[in-house]
Amino acid sequence: MKIVHEVPKRAYVNVMELLVAEEVARQTEGLSPRVLKYLKGVEVETYALNRLPALYASSEKGWQHQYEKAKRELHNQIKSAVRQAFAAVQVDPIRVSEPLQISDDEIASGALEALREMLKQPDLSWDGIIHRLRIMLNARTDQNPSQSAVAAEASHRSRYRNSGMDSATSENSQDIHGVHWRPGTYGSEVSWQKSHKPRQTEPEFDWNDPRYAK
Repeated sequence: MKIVHEVPKRAYVNVMELLVAEEVARQTEGLSPRVLKYLKGVEVETYALNRLPALYASSEKGWQHQYEKAKRELHNQIKSAVRQAFAAVQVDPIRVSEPLQISDDEIASGALEALREMLKQPDLSWDGIIHRLRIMLNARTDQNPSQSAVAAEASHRSRYRNSGMDSATSENSQDIHGVHWRPGTYGSEVSWQKSHKPRQTEPEFDWNDPRYAK
């Protein structure tokens, strides 16, 4: 019979869990596939966490402070605890342990499993996801200024080329207009000359008109 342990949700996290998970992933890369077949990441992390101090945080600022402090002051201690955890878990590779059953929100659990499959990291946690997203956002923010500078330079060059083309077009237009004047366009006194003489019309009245005879 499985016992489901209800764990109340709290608005704080243990930063040490993320630090241990990162160190476990780092040391796992140097192990052979044969050894990894008998290891469970959650057991290694649990063993190491029980030998390290907890670092709780309830705000973004506190989380960042605890993370940087632990990386600076507890790096060697975390590394040693994880190494001991690997050695302890490998002592009895044939033992079978039943994982702890913890109820969780179905939607959140499904989303976490989907992310684990997409990223090919079966031991990924929500804390790890948040940390990775924070790193990605910071990297994108650092890249934006250089991209903006490149875009501004390209825009400046484009405007410079367009300006040169407009100037050349204007000069060509002036040369053309200097040879062929357009009457009434630029206020010139030169006008088109008619190629044929105007048609002469007879006056409406003539002195020989009988109406003038007395």
